[in-house]
Amino acid sequence: MATLQAVRYLFQRHAESGPFTINLGTAPGPDISSQDGKVVAEVFSAVTPESNRKLKKDARRVGSMKAEIRYVFYACPVKGPGDMSALPDYPNVRIVSLGVALTAEDCAT
Repeated sequence: MATLQAVRYLFQRHAESGPFTINLGTAPGPDISSQDGKVVAEVFSAVTPESNRKLKKDARRVGSMKAEIRYVFYACPVKGPGDMSALPDYPNVRIVSLGVALTAEDCAT
């Protein structure tokens, strides 16, 4: 569900870079990438964004990619939806909280 929300976000802001490829599960490469190569993103769900240092790990990973626009999206119950500022160590990575997606209807609204 979080990945679908992230793709929706990307289409709203970077439609010209679509379509987007989604890599689910253990597929190699970023979780989301644009066909034109300009946009990449990692997506995760956790209890908190700091769980297992996942936010920093994904920011490091995306920050090293050659895409022009880089994102880390996350869904968790302690942060509502909205853009966050970049992490100090990864200023070229946009961090976006998706809030919590519970059902397919949550992604459609």
